[in-house]
Amino acid sequence: MLIRNTALRRSQGASGVFETGRGPRTCAKGAPVIQRSIKHSLIVLPKRLNREVNVLRRLKHPNVAQFYGIAFHQGRRPSVVMKWYERGTTPDYLKSQPDVDRMGLIRDVAKGLEYLHTLEPPVVHGDLKGSNTLVDEDGRVVLSDFGLSKVLEEVSGPSGFTTTQPGGSIRWLAPEFLFDPDKDPDSDSGNPEPAVGCTTAGDIWALASVAYEFISGIYPYGDEKFDWNVIQAISKGRTPVRTVDTWLLESVDVLDVLKKCWAQDPAQRPRIRDVCQMFSLCEMVPRKAS
Repeated sequence: MLIRNTALRRSQGASGVFETGRGPRTCAKGAPVIQRSIKHSLIVLPKRLNREVNVLRRLKHPNVAQFYGIAFHQGRRPSVVMKWYERGTTPDYLKSQPDVDRMGLIRDVAKGLEYLHTLEPPVVHGDLKGSNTLVDEDGRVVLSDFGLSKVLEEVSGPSGFTTTQPGGSIRWLAPEFLFDPDKDPDSDSGNPEPAVGCTTAGDIWALASVAYEFISGIYPYGDEKFDWNVIQAISKGRTPVRTVDTWLLESVDVLDVLKKCWAQDPAQRPRIRDVCQMFSLCEMVPRKAS
C-alpha cells in the first residue's frame, strides 16, 4: 500500500512507533512510503519488538532499505513503514531490464549483508531471498524485510510482512534449518518444520541462492514443485544448479563462489567479507544469444 500526504498523529520518541488517525494518510518525513500490514492485531508492544525497531531505524547503508517504523491503524493493526522503492523487487526489475549487469546486483546484496554482519553486534537477515530485495532509483539493490518479520510472527502470529512466493522461504534456507539432524529426512513421518533460528552462515547460503535466482531468472530448485522435494534435494547435497543453466555453468569463477557458500557444513562457508572479495574478482561470461 502506498501512502502519500500523511501526518502521523502520535509518535513514541525515536522508537519508530506511529499511530495513524482518521482522514488523509500521510507519509513520514514527507517521502513516499510503503506500509505492509500485519494480519493479526497487536495490543501491547513487547519490549523485544521495540528493541528491534530501534535497531532497524539505526541501519544506514546504501544497500539496506530505509526503515521508518511501525504504524498502528484503527483497531491497533500494526504495519511496517519503509521507504517506497518505485522499481520494485529485483526479480521483477530483471524481467523489465534483462540486460542489466547481474553481477553488479549480486554484489549489492553482498555489500548490504557485509554491512549487517560486521555491525557490533552483528545483524542477521534471516529471510534473504529475491523478493526481499528492492531496487532504488539508481538501479541499486537494497535489502528489506528482515529481523522484524520474525519478531512480529512471535508476538502476533504469522504475518503478511514478507512477499509470498511458491514454497515460502524453504528454497533459500540452509540445510541446518530444514530438519532435525537426529531424524531421517527420508522418513514418512510427515513434513518437517523449518528449524527456528538464524545465523550469519545461514545468510551466506541464502546469498548464494539469491545470486542463482538473479542469474537464472527462476527460484532455487525451480524444477521441484513441492517443498518436500526441495527438502529432499537439499538433504542429499544437491545445489539449485541444473544442467540447463549453461550461462552459470560456463561462468566457472562465479559458480565456484556459489558452491563455497552452499557448503553443507555451516562452519565451512566463507565469511561475508571473503564472499565480497571473491565476487569483486569474478564476472559472468558473455551470454550467448538464444
